[in-house]
Amino acid sequence: MSVLPDLEVVDDERGLVYRRVVVGPLQTNCRIIFAADTHRAIVVDPGDQPGRLIDAASDLSIRRRRIGMSLDS
Repeated sequence: MSVLPDLEVVDDERGLVYRRVVVGPLQTNCRIIFAADTHRAIVVDPGDQPGRLIDAASDLSIRRRRIGMSLDS
């Protein structure tokens, strides 16, 4: 099984940083969305490997954060 690479997209016009971090044995896509002007972030579908997610966001100087989960029925 190949491991998907992490990905970062910077939207300078909106002042947002989008990061995809692939975590866990099922390689789920966790997303970190960071607003540079307010230093707020949301982490969507964290799933697994909290230490890896903290490392992935450590350079963003996040002051406020939220966690969002998507659920499949």
